[in-house]
Amino acid sequence: MPRAGHPTFDSGDASQEAFTLAGETLPACLPCEQQILSIDSNSAAFSPLMVDFPMSRLSRLLLSRSKIAAIAARRRLHYLFLQKHFSNTAGLRPLFPNLPGAVCPWVFPIVFEGIRNAHKPLRQMGIPAVTWGGVRHPAIPKDHFPGANFLYDSLVFLPVHQGLRERDLDLIARAVKEVRKQRQSL
Repeated sequence: MPRAGHPTFDSGDASQEAFTLAGETLPACLPCEQQILSIDSNSAAFSPLMVDFPMSRLSRLLLSRSKIAAIAARRRLHYLFLQKHFSNTAGLRPLFPNLPGAVCPWVFPIVFEGIRNAHKPLRQMGIPAVTWGGVRHPAIPKDHFPGANFLYDSLVFLPVHQGLRERDLDLIARAVKEVRKQRQSL
């Protein structure tokens, strides 16, 4: 008997296997393996078929061998480093002025005031800066959410992962200030 939320296979007819996940059955036109592999797990679109996918064995292995508290502490240090560097820089505003004590940051979100797509020159400088670009669904009218438009255009996510070294953080800080300075003078 399969556990709730886990895939079940009905193989009454091997050529027309049915695949059910989270109560939804995929069309039987493809073999089950092809149906599962056809789900784009990197897409920004939501797929109800992925809701109950279990964690992969590799992810479970990495999790069991990771020192979560040390990773969180290092990410916090990196976040605070960047926060200190940008807190008094004109035209740069950390999205969150304070990092709450229990938070392990994914990125350092910073607003480049008056500069659209600041991540592009940062990426040209070797900084893996990212934005929400490509996430907005094309069916959502841009004029309905002006606040979101501002964030799509001006919010940049800077890395704070535990693998960064102090010289990496210095490089990020210098690059951000350089982009701000260059764009300010235009």
